[in-house]
Amino acid sequence: MKKTIGILLAFLMTLSLTACDDFDIDEFLSYDSNNQTTYTSSVEDNETTNSIVSEINEENVDDTIEENSDKPDDKSDNEITGEFSFATKDINGNDVTSDIIKDAKLIMVNFWEPWCKPCVGEMPDLQLLYDAYKDEGFLVLGFYTTEGMDSEIKSILEDCGTSYPILLATSNLTKFMTDYVPTTIFVDSKGNVISADPFIGSNSYSGWEDIIKGYLN
Repeated sequence: MKKTIGILLAFLMTLSLTACDDFDIDEFLSYDSNNQTTYTSSVEDNETTNSIVSEINEENVDDTIEENSDKPDDKSDNEITGEFSFATKDINGNDVTSDIIKDAKLIMVNFWEPWCKPCVGEMPDLQLLYDAYKDEGFLVLGFYTTEGMDSEIKSILEDCGTSYPILLATSNLTKFMTDYVPTTIFVDSKGNVISADPFIGSNSYSGWEDIIKGYLN
């Protein structure tokens, strides 16, 4: 089923995603006032898309996001606890573990999905922030859960000029996630979460910069 969903997603991406700064998928995504995308679509005039999105929500999201049964229902009151650690692969299939954070002072963990317009829209700013502050010990990690879209993700990364690590989220990271993407948390080099609550929704360069400077200083 996941393979079928991946093929259908790839077809949609081929039709609608052409460049990082100009994604024509407004009708495919559902937004709220905080510039965040839920795992459901509000498209009402396209029966094919609705069918695909419904299947994705039931199969893909249930398998990857909601398998952690102890997630609180009210995401606005989500308390982030536990050590941030993982062993996974990057988009190129290379093994990556949480050892990657040991030499960093501040790690920005950004949970995103390739079909999420606000997620992709802020990636160029995240890259600029990484370039600007990496010499001060700043690291960005991008985690996604949607499998079967490697070629589309690689195209997005190329268009956005993204060089920070893009990794497949492991099940033990679901406790740091919410029902919304993008969701962002900050951790230190020891894997301690230092953001009291998750940052839900995308942000501008200056908006993130103020937060990053506050942690670095």
